[in-house]
Amino acid sequence: MPYIDTYRDRLEPRHYINDATTATHWLDINKRKYEAYLAMYGEDFCLVWICSHPHVGFDDSYVFPLRDFRNFLRAEYLRDDNRWMATITNDELVLSRPGLRNARKLVRDYYNAYNLLQDAPSYVREKSIFDE
Repeated sequence: MPYIDTYRDRLEPRHYINDATTATHWLDINKRKYEAYLAMYGEDFCLVWICSHPHVGFDDSYVFPLRDFRNFLRAEYLRDDNRWMATITNDELVLSRPGLRNARKLVRDYYNAYNLLQDAPSYVREKSIFDE
């Protein structure tokens, strides 16, 4: 079972966890929820996007420490519904808003980076059938 799904109940009070299971890994960040985490933890929490679920059976997530991403979430990209909208394609986070040029950030180093989660259980990568 994927790490985030296994420990979600334990991790979610400390980290902003969202599902991004579409083909483009579409995600949104709710400003009010984001600000609640910011008020509780300052920059000492992570934005986590789950790209797979138990039925897939493998880890497929991105872990973004807020200290590395806070400046990326610029106010001009905040939509009228108080959400930032983005996709992850080919290890690139793309923040978008109609009428603006897309903001892009390479996120390869944050893929399955569970070691970046504060107050989290240790991650032990499951053996894959491809590990031979």
